[in-house]
Amino acid sequence: MDLKNSPYVSYLMDTTQYIGGAVTKTLLKLTKCSECLQVLSESSTAPTPLISIKNRGRLIKPSSDVTELCRIAENVFRTQQSVYTTSSAMNIRETFIIKSFSKININKYFLKISNHIYNQDPINNHLIQLIRDIFKTYFNIRIHHFNSSRSQPKERIRSHFTKLVHFRNQ
Repeated sequence: MDLKNSPYVSYLMDTTQYIGGAVTKTLLKLTKCSECLQVLSESSTAPTPLISIKNRGRLIKPSSDVTELCRIAENVFRTQQSVYTTSSAMNIRETFIIKSFSKININKYFLKISNHIYNQDPINNHLIQLIRDIFKTYFNIRIHHFNSSRSQPKERIRSHFTKLVHFRNQ
């Protein structure tokens, strides 16, 4: 399922950028490198209408690269959702991260730290760690939301039959 073909494109994009702000906020706390911190949040990106409505001065606006990576992660999550519900894979988050990495061109993101990564190990540099942390945090949020929405009861009896509740112990 491609996000561009969905009937709720603007809603999905707004929600993905909103979750991207939560991902950025989490990574700002975890990341120690000052150069990497600067590329996570940019004030020059135009916020979506959802962020403009929800913002009361405390929301963090993600950079365009973080937003784009979150959109790719959302696309992977929606396409692999049936695999997640049917299989009993132990490391489903790692599977999602690997599939997300296969969909991106790593040279396209975070161009401002391209000189910064030349001073590091080619296999395990800050760019790869940053993208991996973005995917990991995004999938943590989405899997938690998906599981909590699946575990909600279909219909609550307490609100309909208050007297019967005592007999059914709800």
